[in-house]
Amino acid sequence: MGLAIPAMHYTGMAAAIFDPHSLSLATAYGVGVTLLAIMLATATFMLLGLTLTITLYEARLADQDARMVQRLQLANDELQARTRELAEAVPPARESEAHKAAVLESALDGIITMDETGHIIEFNSTAERVFGYTRSQVAGARVDRYAHSACSA
Repeated sequence: MGLAIPAMHYTGMAAAIFDPHSLSLATAYGVGVTLLAIMLATATFMLLGLTLTITLYEARLADQDARMVQRLQLANDELQARTRELAEAVPPARESEAHKAAVLESALDGIITMDETGHIIEFNSTAERVFGYTRSQVAGARVDRYAHSACSA
């Protein structure tokens, strides 16, 4: 197609018959048919070259995009796999809490947990038997309030 355009222009210009005696506003130094064909061919080939260059550049960018998408997909798959591994390794909070409660209740020793200010958070059933207080009585109270019972028990 690139060759067809300048060939058609050259053929059209060569086939045209111009009457030199007709009224013309053009100067006597007009562009010759051969020069016009060369200029059209040059412009056409330049446009064709530019089109090919842009097409090759676009193909290169598309290839880079495809590789980037592939790398991102692999990274995403790896991240999902690692997330699944972590989720399987760490039990959900409910199971962890249930496990902790089961350990506290099955312990043969009295277990009392408190926060950094000394307020009682946990008080297992063995601690109830040892100290003589129920969970509801000591929950939230400071441990030093019941320290005399620990010394006497």
